Parts: sequence; C-alpha cells; structure tokens
Amino acid sequence: MQNIDPLSLWQTTQNDVFILFLCCFFVCSLLLKTGRRFIATMWQTIVRQDEHQYLSFQTVNYEIIGKLFLCLQTAFLTSVALYCIFTHDNPLAVASPSAILMMLTQSTACILLFQGYRYLSALIVGHVFFRSENIRIWNTTLLSVLSISGLILFVPALCMFFVPEIYAACLYFHFAYFFCVEIVLAYKVYMIFFQEKSTWYYFILYLCAQNLAPLCLLYRLCLVIFE
Repeated sequence: MQNIDPLSLWQTTQNDVFILFLCCFFVCSLLLKTGRRFIATMWQTIVRQDEHQYLSFQTVNYEIIGKLFLCLQTAFLTSVALYCIFTHDNPLAVASPSAILMMLTQSTACILLFQGYRYLSALIVGHVFFRSENIRIWNTTLLSVLSISGLILFVPALCMFFVPEIYAACLYFHFAYFFCVEIVLAYKVYMIFFQEKSTWYYFILYLCAQNLAPLCLLYRLCLVIFE
C-alpha cells in the first residue's frame, strides 16, 4: 500500500480552506464596496443608547441578505479558530482533507444552531414577556454584532490557520474579542429588556438560559467533533 505523506495532505487541506477564505474575502469586498451605509447602520445599531432610534432604520432585502452572509461567515471563521485551538499541538493528526472539511462543516453548523437558538429564544420569550418593539431592537442588535464579527474576524482567523508563528497573538485576540462581544450583548439585553424592571434575578436567569447553558453544550459538541 502506498504511503501518503501527511504534509502533502495538509497542503491540500490548506488549499481547500484558502478557497473558502477567498469566498469570504469576496463577500467582504462586495459589502464594503457597495454597502458602506449598511455597515455604518449596523455599527450605529450597536453603539446607540436610545432604543427608539433603532426603529427609524428600515430593513431592506439587501441588508437582510448581507447580514445572513456575514453571519454564516462569522460561524465559519469561528469554526476555523476552534479547529486551530483543538488541533494546535498536532495539526497533522487529522491527515484527510475531507475529514478536516467535515469538521469545519459540522462545527459551523453547531455555531449556527447556537446563534439561531439565541435569536429564536429571544423572539419567543420576548413576545410573551416583553414589548414587540424591544424584540425587534434586540434581534437587530444581535444580527448586527454577528455580521460585524464576520468582518473583524476574517484576518485573525486567516492568520491563525495559515501563519502558526503568530498563533498565540491570534488566540488572545479571539478570546478578548468574544469576551467583549458577550459583555456588549449582556449590556444590551439589560438596557433593552430589564432596565425598566430593575430585576437582576430575571436578568441573570435569562443570561444563563440563553448564553451559558447553550455555550456549555456547544463546547461539548466541539470536543466530540475535533477529538
């Protein structure tokens, strides 16, 4: 039986993943070229304090499609970062390119399910306990954060996969970025839903049900996928 060089298989995998990154690059280039107002609107959605200002933005089909593509890109880039974290000690352990691509596909699907759960759970719970305009504000904020993450994480994820010499710097950036994102989202949840109610107990319970428990499940799924 002919022995297959793991290094050549790894180079083949890098070529395949590079094509996926190239697709992400085209998406980013298209949005940055033709949708600068769209990017600015998403950023304003995140940083503005007055919740009534959110309602002045009109969502069009172009914005919806752009956000969906960027959310998918965010899930893919996050799965690449997770793959690098779980396989950093021995990147050639999984020699088959198809196996690595399958891992990335499965982890991307898990991340999309996690984000979909956050979106739908807020939608369902919100219609029961909160005002409908608050649900619209929160969903717009969540999609904006996920979409902008698809732009910010592109270069760090690319370097993390192809330039192992700066793996540590990219790793710390990912940890710091996702920590800041969760802090911002928790702050937005409190300001949108719980500021008027002043109930810290329900706020913490909401965070546990929407963030902590699904994150633990996502971590367990990643362990199964990558190990």
